[in-house]
Amino acid sequence: MMTLHISISGEPGCGKTTIAKILAERLNATYISTGLIQRDIASKQGLTTLELNLLAETDGSIDEQIDAHTRSLGNSHQNLVVDSRLAWRFLPASLKVFLVCPLSVAANRVNAQARREETYASNDEAATLLRERYESEKARFSKYYGAALDNLRNFDLVVDTTVATPQAIADAICQAALARPTLIPIPRVLVSPSSLFPTQDIREVAQQYLSPVREHYGADRLMQGDIDPVNVCRVSGTWGILDGHKRAVLALAFNAPLVPATLCAQNDEIIRSGVTGRSFLETSITWSRVYDWEAAFDFSFKSYPDFLRPLP
Repeated sequence: MMTLHISISGEPGCGKTTIAKILAERLNATYISTGLIQRDIASKQGLTTLELNLLAETDGSIDEQIDAHTRSLGNSHQNLVVDSRLAWRFLPASLKVFLVCPLSVAANRVNAQARREETYASNDEAATLLRERYESEKARFSKYYGAALDNLRNFDLVVDTTVATPQAIADAICQAALARPTLIPIPRVLVSPSSLFPTQDIREVAQQYLSPVREHYGADRLMQGDIDPVNVCRVSGTWGILDGHKRAVLALAFNAPLVPATLCAQNDEIIRSGVTGRSFLETSITWSRVYDWEAAFDFSFKSYPDFLRPLP
């Protein structure tokens, strides 16, 4: 059996440590966390993680300590699950996984965990400090490595952790690891249906138009999210549907944990002449469409786009 190396990166509070540990147990792999190495360095210097990140922006020796250890892992013949923001760059032969979730969800999770070295007075404070830490890391990695930490196209698999359980996400990553040669196009994206924002009015995906799609897939496949990919854009952490509203609607109605998606544009990438992912979502996602979507399927989004204009 071939050796499995999986690198797990992601946005703050996305659950990468929890998921990486589940994967390591399932795959009989060694779990390695550069975050623990970083926290140990910070503790020895009497600093918080954020303070160490800020120091590392001008002191390259901090990252050198971590990176040297990570690079050496590529020669290992053991199964490894590496929990690290930048392991995808140092372990290019690994299955490169990136986990995402909205900052507000991340703040709730981190605050609820009450980590000894990371305590916050409120979820708002947690969100602010998590954002600062992530922006610091992005700036540092761009400066030292020319690496865009949040470019989803650097990865083989991108998974939205907003709603799906850690076990379901680990299942999806295990399946991807076993079927890796078929992961085309890159990245393969798995998103919760309840994270997908509509860019059409609800009447355009009314019940009479859904019947043929429901019959095509059947209830079992819809509940499993086993459908053709939904075409999406991702802008400032928000997933918007470019095409595939009917499939997304049925996956949502059948409570599928995750559905496959094709990333057509992120942020300012161009969809078509004169239209970027950002301009498309900022124009097409409106409060009226969001509220109609939530009312039709009796749920609420966990987080709303920052670019939605405030209601009058």
